Amino acid sequence: MCLYVLLLTVACAPQLALKPVPLDGYDVVFVDVRSDIPVSDDARTQLETTLVTRLRDSNLYQAVITRDSPTDRAHTLHVDVEIVGINRTSDAHRIVFGGVARSNEVRVRVTLIDGDSGEQLSIFPLNGISPGRTGIRVDWPWGSVDKAAQQVAQQLARLLVSWSQTGE
Repeated sequence: MCLYVLLLTVACAPQLALKPVPLDGYDVVFVDVRSDIPVSDDARTQLETTLVTRLRDSNLYQAVITRDSPTDRAHTLHVDVEIVGINRTSDAHRIVFGGVARSNEVRVRVTLIDGDSGEQLSIFPLNGISPGRTGIRVDWPWGSVDKAAQQVAQQLARLLVSWSQTGE
């Protein structure tokens, strides 16, 4: 009985709201996507490329740079994206098992660091899922890890742009 109550409590607990971080003082964003787990270069590249493109398209920063660029600029926000988990499920598996089958998923831990002081501004998780878990979604049953990585990048770009525009 105690185990049941504990599981119910954990499952029904509300998700913690992500506290906005004021990012309006940064001229440059340095993006570093890495992983300590086996990840295809395609997924890592998809996440990095989508994030960099979205941030550049926002026109909020003088530069958005990656590992291949020099990083010795003032007022730099370091966006450290660590891929901490990936679930892969084949399209055939989803067709056979339907909504019971798992989706492709990419889980990351994002750390925002002030480049001048080295201070950690925020650490938070993000998840991308492709395809959605129901047959109502347009991409069901098709999906990929690359699409899930792209979702993560889009979520992160929206957060950073929002926090940079509002000062929160």
